[in-house]
Amino acid sequence: MEWIDLSQHWQRIVRLDAERQEQKKDYASGLHLSRYSTWLVGLAGEVAVSISCGQPIDEELKPAGDGGKDFECDFGAVDVKSTTRVATPHLVVFPNQKHWSDFYVLAVVDVGRKRARVAGWATVDEVKQGGTRDYGYGERLFLTEQQLHPGLVPSMEMQLS
Repeated sequence: MEWIDLSQHWQRIVRLDAERQEQKKDYASGLHLSRYSTWLVGLAGEVAVSISCGQPIDEELKPAGDGGKDFECDFGAVDVKSTTRVATPHLVVFPNQKHWSDFYVLAVVDVGRKRARVAGWATVDEVKQGGTRDYGYGERLFLTEQQLHPGLVPSMEMQLS
């Protein structure tokens, strides 16, 4: 898919990121595995998906997390996974997570240019049958962009208002 300009949404993304950083500052589970905030990258990806499908993002602070559900489609829950790896994006998922979504959408985020694109999607079974790789912080399930279905989960696109 095409790059989506997030510049007009960037202040909101930064504000929501700051709220999440403040809320989770004392949590041992807060992940900071790149030079950008985990929440900033994730929120930017969610905003890109929101723009693409017409569904709003959930801005509510949730101390226990979102349960692996960022959006809904006719067939179940959708979790957006975002990456800053622009050249070789991978959809990466914890192999032992508590909550599994029915579908996963990969958003590629270019923070410096304040833009993102939807790389594609996979079912939970496709993710579980994908490869494993250690990115330097333990084994993760992953799929390359080429292994994903292009665009959004089909019924998400029908949700446009």
